[in-house]
Amino acid sequence: MGRWNEYFEELMNEENEREQRVEEMTTVNHEVADISKDEVRGALKRMKNGKAVGPDDIPVEVWKCLGEEAVEFLVRLFNRILESEGMPEEWRRSVMVPIFKNKGDVQDCSNCRGIKLMSHTMKLWERVVETRLRAEVSICSGTTSGFGSESLLVCGGDGQTDR
Repeated sequence: MGRWNEYFEELMNEENEREQRVEEMTTVNHEVADISKDEVRGALKRMKNGKAVGPDDIPVEVWKCLGEEAVEFLVRLFNRILESEGMPEEWRRSVMVPIFKNKGDVQDCSNCRGIKLMSHTMKLWERVVETRLRAEVSICSGTTSGFGSESLLVCGGDGQTDR
């Protein structure tokens, strides 16, 4: 197990050029509306059943089975996250699982890829935020920054894009 931890730690801690570019972007502050029940319902509806759980051991089916009680709880949780401007520490944890690529020696770490199993509650939060971002970007002009449907797009005042 130590070998896998060492391999994935080395792989995940490489310098990332994109990470540096994102840090250089400016932040635009404006009023953010509260998360609505409809947004949470939509995110729940788009989540697939039968997926492996993350470190919290809560499958998405639990949230779906709880119906409106879950929606109300998640709305309160997500709005609290918006107000505090920080996500729960538990969401920073994940479980890394090696998946064999079906070629080469199964004992060689480089013949496997890592899959991170994350909290389904965090994934619901991400879906809500992603839906909002996509709605904002769809009305962006050529002089703004945002996420495109294919990749990260950073637009300058001259309308040029960087992919």
